[in-house]
Amino acid sequence: MTDETKPEPQRRSVFAAVLSEPLTHFLLIGAVIFAGHLALHGDEEFRGSGVVVVSEGRINQIAEGYKLIAGRPPTPPELEGLVADFIDEEIAYQEAIALGLDADDTVVRRRMRQKLEYLAEDMEAISEPTEAELEDWLRTHPDRFSLSDRIAFEHVLASRDRRGGSMAADAADMLTKLKEGADPRQITDPSLLPQAIPPTSLDGVATLFGRPFANRLFAERADGWIGPLESAFGLHIIRITGRESARLPPLSDIRDQVRTDWIDTRRKDQREAYQNRVKDRYKVSIDWPEGFTPSSDDAGQ
Repeated sequence: MTDETKPEPQRRSVFAAVLSEPLTHFLLIGAVIFAGHLALHGDEEFRGSGVVVVSEGRINQIAEGYKLIAGRPPTPPELEGLVADFIDEEIAYQEAIALGLDADDTVVRRRMRQKLEYLAEDMEAISEPTEAELEDWLRTHPDRFSLSDRIAFEHVLASRDRRGGSMAADAADMLTKLKEGADPRQITDPSLLPQAIPPTSLDGVATLFGRPFANRLFAERADGWIGPLESAFGLHIIRITGRESARLPPLSDIRDQVRTDWIDTRRKDQREAYQNRVKDRYKVSIDWPEGFTPSSDDAGQ
């Protein structure tokens, strides 16, 4: 008895049995996945074949990209123009690949390496660090987060531009007056610098006044008004108003900084581990120029 001559209930039971088979489920799921992939990335399947297919998924992606930039969806004519630009770009890309123009292009090589490194970083999700992990990171890497010695001071300026040749004599006179109790605000020359400098590191002071000024300031141990100390602005009479020794701040003060450093280091370690795994699959041969000796054994492999 053929399928055509089987009774209707029997044909239905056979059909139901086929549908219940795991292999049937697997084939159906595979067909759905393939159809979805083709809808989204169908245009990529034809690269290198001389065919350009712009799928509906790709058009939606183009439209979304325009919307993110312009703040609105593209009009039909605009969308047609965007698709036309994409087709021109895809054709040019395929032609360039076919001619091997990507092979020796430093920019392309670096961009592809960068994309591969981003991919390596994202292959394993980096979990949010716990407070205990951040505390341990801060404790084991104090050099990254310690605050250096800082000095707060005020200064009175004998301006090089205003005083000219009398600058040194005028600065000495200012120092005498300040020691006698004169108001610093009444005798200083105006400048763009603040007269009172809050606690600042040596590098910070050097940025404002120059390195020689900063080195001498941080070497001073005297109290009261001292000087003069020279900078590009002129001569300064200074009085140190506070000192802060180098210290490691508590986690609560720099939590965001410690968290960022922890995550960045994890990403770097993850990227390097991936690169090392990839390198293990390659045999590298380097023909160094005659007379050149590599600095390590690995460099000669």
